Amino acid sequence: MEVVGSFFKPKSKCASCQKSFGFHRRRKCETCKKLYCKNCSVKIKRQNSRFRKNRYCNTCYEETSSIKSSIQSFNSKETFISRDLFESEKLKLKINECNPEEVYKIGSKIGEGGSAIVYHAKHIESGEEYAIKRVMIQNLAQREQIINEMAISEMSLHKNVIKIQEAFEYNFSLWIVSELMVCSLNDLIIDMGSQIDEDVIAYILHEVCSGLLILHTNQRIHRDIKSDNILISEDGSIKIADFGCAAQLFEEESQRKTIIGTPVWMAPELALGETYDMKVDIWGLGILALLLADGELPYAHESPMKILMLIKDNPSPIPRFPSKWSESFLDFISSCLQKNPQDRPDAHQVGFHQFIHDLPKRNKIKFYALLDSWRNDTENS
Repeated sequence: MEVVGSFFKPKSKCASCQKSFGFHRRRKCETCKKLYCKNCSVKIKRQNSRFRKNRYCNTCYEETSSIKSSIQSFNSKETFISRDLFESEKLKLKINECNPEEVYKIGSKIGEGGSAIVYHAKHIESGEEYAIKRVMIQNLAQREQIINEMAISEMSLHKNVIKIQEAFEYNFSLWIVSELMVCSLNDLIIDMGSQIDEDVIAYILHEVCSGLLILHTNQRIHRDIKSDNILISEDGSIKIADFGCAAQLFEEESQRKTIIGTPVWMAPELALGETYDMKVDIWGLGILALLLADGELPYAHESPMKILMLIKDNPSPIPRFPSKWSESFLDFISSCLQKNPQDRPDAHQVGFHQFIHDLPKRNKIKFYALLDSWRNDTENS
């Protein structure tokens, strides 16, 4: 009836392009329930129906398709690639052997860590803005590790994974150009504390899980899932970043044993030096959920060695104020933080958990509203 009624409202406009409908056809999106013109929407034939069709705006359709594509990929037969194939893919990486300052205007420093410094950069010809990370190469082993990081990121293209634009090798350094992000999830949590709405938390975890799903589908472990490595772009996209600890599993090596990552975020099997697989990232997702609920990490004030002992000896952490949260959210945290990895769900199962699966549009709207409010407050303070 809303579609029909809009014909009698001369000022009716497409919710996306804002063009007046006039007497042209319009469609109501099945997900966000708004009206769109033909150019800003799609019509998809329903399964098991010869005539009826679903209608979506382009944005909702792309989001739904992306998630379904990841899930279908995960549901297909899981196969490990060989080390030789991975090495051949690495050789396809294009690394420019020229001065990046001939292509980009390098601006102010926006971050640093270890032997890397991240700068704001602007492409000289297009004017587009990026982040460029300069890593001083100290030895061949370190260079190989950075190439691995780039390869895993490049081979994991997804809307919830940070995208590398290009790379340069110049003046004993690797320069990696990537999407420019405006903040990390940690920045938001520091300011908001435990005041983030549960609908917003569900949306954030949904997006992170979507990124993890594409990694795990291809047998890749991030090994350092934490709020510092979840970045937010100018348009509000949530992306997994920093693949410095990431590993590709192979036919010859389907598990790892290296102790790597950030202690307070480590899964018990990783902290104990036992063999582990992709499920260590699910534990990290559970700790992220706990941080979003409480505004602080468990064992945050302990030394790294004490943290590893507490992870080993203590029961899984729970929110400080359980009565504040829904049973669905508490179950999500509990599922991700199962100490025995055999009892912990994989990314596909987590993606279907009722807390984050098939979220209503309001969750995303609330996140964008919170982000806008927080950024305005930050700019005015």
